[in-house]
Amino acid sequence: MNIDSSGSMSSTDPYRLRVDAAKSFSEKILGMDSNSLFSIYDFGAGSNGTYKKTRQLTTDWTSNKDTIATAIDLCKESGSTPLYESTGEILDSFNTQISSTQYERAMLVLSDGAPSDSSYRTATISKSLSYGIPINTVLLGSNSTSYYNTMKQIALDTGGIFTSASDASDLADAFKNITLGTTEGYITYDLVFPDLSDKPLSYSSFTLDIKVSYGGESITKTIDFN
Repeated sequence: MNIDSSGSMSSTDPYRLRVDAAKSFSEKILGMDSNSLFSIYDFGAGSNGTYKKTRQLTTDWTSNKDTIATAIDLCKESGSTPLYESTGEILDSFNTQISSTQYERAMLVLSDGAPSDSSYRTATISKSLSYGIPINTVLLGSNSTSYYNTMKQIALDTGGIFTSASDASDLADAFKNITLGTTEGYITYDLVFPDLSDKPLSYSSFTLDIKVSYGGESITKTIDFN
């Protein structure tokens, strides 16, 4: 788990709700499989060990929820957003330390802002694909921000799951979505809308019903477009 500790977090998450959400996420995963392993990192607040853009907050991979919680508490609010550099560094050590034959590997990255340097993007995505480690992403911010697509595309390009929280108070639900997606699966779909530019104004809003059926059960989601 790689958590944004850049300076902007002091305003987007002043009450450090990401800390509680991350703890809850790790507890849920461990509750489903106590043999799961976590290593906690952050970026933006400096570096330690052999890392140049990352702090490893746990001394090793662990299944101890108290150790994990203590590490998550160390997240800060300072510095820039070396998202790609940090994630790339972690992928390298992740691939070396945890065997793909023993564990189903995945990474989770939380951020609220645009990466400080996007030149590392291609290399980071390539590492994820080469190592077979998908990157699940959580964006803290509105879907109208320029970095919404940045975080979404990281997940799409690496086979991960993307979710967002427009406000820090929504982070618990966002992490819950990642939990459900990684443990119970998920469905992706593309929506292609007709060109309505030549229609009267009354046609500029509509409702879409999406129904998914499986195993004799079904669920319907209604989405309003304006």
